[in-house]
Amino acid sequence: MSLFVTWILGLFGRRSIKLVGALFALVAVVALVLYVTSLRDALNDAQSAFRDERRARIEAVAQSDFWRAEHDQATRRLEELVAADRASQARIATLTGTLARLDLEAPRDDQVADRLGAANADLNRLLHNATRLSAGAGSHYAPRDSPSGGAGE
Repeated sequence: MSLFVTWILGLFGRRSIKLVGALFALVAVVALVLYVTSLRDALNDAQSAFRDERRARIEAVAQSDFWRAEHDQATRRLEELVAADRASQARIATLTGTLARLDLEAPRDDQVADRLGAANADLNRLLHNATRLSAGAGSHYAPRDSPSGGAGE
């Protein structure tokens, strides 16, 4: 260090030592101003980042609240639909039971056809007998179902 001071003194002389000191002081002040300016810029950047982060956090909380409300509403709607589905299933079970009872109580189509066929045969026989009686075939033709037992046939 003393070599450096000796070199500076030799370069400028002893009289200008105050000038060199002032120059170093000026350089130090400029460096200090630049350092403080960079610190202030860094502080402003940090504050801006903090504000942005806080704003983003507030927006995230608001968005989360919105989605939570949407989820709650969708959950309530789903519960309503499940309840309606259960009611529909119960109604379907009731109607299915009613239909099964009606199916057991009501005659099937083939049973109805057999009954209609038998009734039709009886009507045809009665009509045939009535036609024979009205044509003057005589009273000796009695219907098969008559109490006389069909005498004369």
